[in-house]
Amino acid sequence: MKTLMTCMAVVAFCVSMPLAAHALTFKKVQVLGIDGQIYDGAFPAEMAKLIAVAKEEGETAGVFGGNLFVIVNDGVTFIPITDLAGKSEEDI
Repeated sequence: MKTLMTCMAVVAFCVSMPLAAHALTFKKVQVLGIDGQIYDGAFPAEMAKLIAVAKEEGETAGVFGGNLFVIVNDGVTFIPITDLAGKSEEDI
């Protein structure tokens, strides 16, 4: 009986795995916030901090979380480093 219950638990786990994996699939540059929302690039507080540093120190580009970020007109654009790897300046 114990073996049957263990077998049923394993089967139930295997059946539910694809559902859980599908629910946590993110596109490139997306992050999950502590509030459960999905954000592009960074959380709003982190984006505000990047913009503040850019205004104070003049750093309008850098790397954040495996992404290249560029700040233009109080907007932050994130580009995955993997998309830039192996490309020349002309390709970008």
